[in-house]
Amino acid sequence: MHKGWLRSRLTWFFLFCCFCIVAFYTLVQSIIGKPNASPYLHGRAVEISVISDKNASLKELLGDSYFINDHLRFISGCELQSELNYFGGWSGMTFIGSSLLLVSDLSAWLLITDPLSLCEKRNVTGTIGWLFNSNKKSLRSTGYSDIEAVSYSKQQNQLLLSHESYSSGIFVGDLNNDDISSVPFKLLTAVPSNLHNLPKGRGLEAISWLNVEKSRPLILAIAERNPGENNDAIPGWIMDADGKSVKEFNFAVDHGYDISDMAYEENCGLFILERKLSWLGRFFVKLKRVDLDGLLVKNVWTSETIFAGDSSGRLIDNMEGIAVSYNDAECKVSMVSDSNFIKLQKTTFLLFSYSR
Repeated sequence: MHKGWLRSRLTWFFLFCCFCIVAFYTLVQSIIGKPNASPYLHGRAVEISVISDKNASLKELLGDSYFINDHLRFISGCELQSELNYFGGWSGMTFIGSSLLLVSDLSAWLLITDPLSLCEKRNVTGTIGWLFNSNKKSLRSTGYSDIEAVSYSKQQNQLLLSHESYSSGIFVGDLNNDDISSVPFKLLTAVPSNLHNLPKGRGLEAISWLNVEKSRPLILAIAERNPGENNDAIPGWIMDADGKSVKEFNFAVDHGYDISDMAYEENCGLFILERKLSWLGRFFVKLKRVDLDGLLVKNVWTSETIFAGDSSGRLIDNMEGIAVSYNDAECKVSMVSDSNFIKLQKTTFLLFSYSR
């Protein structure tokens, strides 16, 4: 009995030591892992390797606890790799026509054409560069090195960026000639003060245009976490196109989850991505479709979980970005993970079809 007790204690001590080693390694990687690349690149080609396993089961790909409801269908998934040292850290994405624009924690951008067949290929060529301000300086060189989300509006032909660098805020830029490298992003100065003053780590995480009224475009923004004690109710804002607040609300998330990103498409609706990291280092993710009418008319959030997964599946990692497109009368929902430039993590891409 004494030996059994001792063996049990030694086992738990060994597991605790392993956890501490992994946590310390992850912390060090997160501090020194981001590459020191030149922030003056206007755009260059990047070769991307695509790794997929078409023979794997959904459980192997999406995790032991995966769930897909009747409205959602899994199409494909893959891992993306590149030898470029600042490829990765993708924290948000949006569709621009048939192309997919991704933004990163380094304030870089990546443009991929024909993303709906991405995982069917072995190699693709994208275009990568840095986001610039109206003074033609990179956002990264001016201190805005933590871009969290991006949203494109065809109606305005404008891009939105959310950041949580010095504080939280929103950039807007006019897209001319479909050239991302020439977009001059400027800060919206009229955003609510309680949005601007969100603490880092609980800052502005998700942003989207809402074209529910053609004559009045709106901006929807949600924080990553509650800045106070109530972590199950996360603050959000609906604003005019200039950033002036129209309505404030709290979005209820499942216990332990944060907001990771969101995407809106007028024919498909509003989708929100939630994420949780367990003490054992496992990522959990949920995709929800939100009743937008309930928020705008009744000021009440209702949502339905249409997907759930965890990182026991090889394609679930730190899922940070989501984008929605409408093609051939069908909604396509895609997700991407943020590798944080840590060797223990990876960049994965998922594609689903959603039917109302």
